[in-house]
Amino acid sequence: MEARWGSTIHRVVEVLEYEYESGFCWIVRGVPRALGDEPADHQTDDRRSTLVVLENGAPLAEAHAPHENIRSLGRGRYSHWTDSVRFSTSDNSNPLMNGRSYALATRTRTVTLKPVRVTAETAARIERTLAERRALVSDVDRWCTHAGGREWRLDLGALWAHHGATLPADPAEVRLVEDDRAIPVVPEVWPFIRFAASDGTHPKLNGRRYDAIVGGRRLRLPQSPQALALTGPTPPIEAGWARLVGEAQRAGATVDIDLPSPNDYQRFLAGLVRHFAWSRVLEIGTEFGRSGLSIVSGLGPRLETFVTVDLADRAPVLDGRPGVHRVIGDAGDPVIIRRVLDHFRRAPIDMLFVDSGHDYQLTLAHFASYAALLRPKLVAFDDIVLNEEMARFWSDLRATAGPDAVNACDIDPTVRSADCGFGLLALDRSALGLAPRA
Repeated sequence: MEARWGSTIHRVVEVLEYEYESGFCWIVRGVPRALGDEPADHQTDDRRSTLVVLENGAPLAEAHAPHENIRSLGRGRYSHWTDSVRFSTSDNSNPLMNGRSYALATRTRTVTLKPVRVTAETAARIERTLAERRALVSDVDRWCTHAGGREWRLDLGALWAHHGATLPADPAEVRLVEDDRAIPVVPEVWPFIRFAASDGTHPKLNGRRYDAIVGGRRLRLPQSPQALALTGPTPPIEAGWARLVGEAQRAGATVDIDLPSPNDYQRFLAGLVRHFAWSRVLEIGTEFGRSGLSIVSGLGPRLETFVTVDLADRAPVLDGRPGVHRVIGDAGDPVIIRRVLDHFRRAPIDMLFVDSGHDYQLTLAHFASYAALLRPKLVAFDDIVLNEEMARFWSDLRATAGPDAVNACDIDPTVRSADCGFGLLALDRSALGLAPRA
């Protein structure tokens, strides 16, 4: 049996089974058995794999996708990670029923995929789940993107295609309506427009209805998966939080950050620790060390202990700095936890910054472990609305913490891209200058 990928014909050497995981995601296990030494993505190189997932012989749309985006958005996203492959179909249909063939292809071989046998009851349950998600979830990020500040960029062509409609080439009328009230739009190169919510909030998360009207036809901007996960209205922001964020922004502008051309987000991190004159900070999720360098620059001469933890060793830029400790390993491993505690001499710290694997369980585990053991005054969470799982985590935390939790991007959109969000949780309100809770 042979299969074609581009101009190369490969002999099929193996058949692997795939099964339903969750959301729009299907998983193939035991991939090394079929592909041998084909390199997979992993923590130290998340774009290493050259494997392609084929649907009816054609490559699916997006490789190296975050697993949560495969589950929540689908649309041909896939990932070859360690010993497994996760994929979604091109239109989020059910591969058990859509009649299409699926395969894994490398430059030397092709592996045919077939579904694990399931009962009729299980197959019907999966189809109901997929149908419900298709009705609710739309890949809003593909046509509505953050343009900076409080502005957003809307691709009307992609929105019309989502609704199965054809966009007029030269419309006489282009309007955008928020909850039945027209809001201003700024034309760009057709079919793009820019707009802002009436109160400057995040239009993909604020729960309002947005309709685009072009040439007399009115079509709705669907809600994002993050919006569906963020249950309940956004609580009002107390004055103390607005003051804190503003003071951190101003302090960050005065910090000499040891990075080429630091951005607003890095300046905010530096300003946050500089404003409070803090000295002891823990970061979970080092990556290449840019956020760590921002924090270290903000701590300045007051730096006593800065510890940063990551699975991968990719931040040598932090080496050799007094008071800076890099810990390589799983932040949830008791051995690593004890190593971190030893660096801080098991005494309370000023801030915990959680920027690890962006899913519910990991974020919660890292927060719970280190907040309990090191009792920080403030916990900062990066990427709180990056995907559906993070939005669900933030929603649950916000419901519990009430006014003690705030998305700093709702106060000042230059803190972080609004598509990512930046959460702040007060564990010691008096130390942060916030009024006691009523």
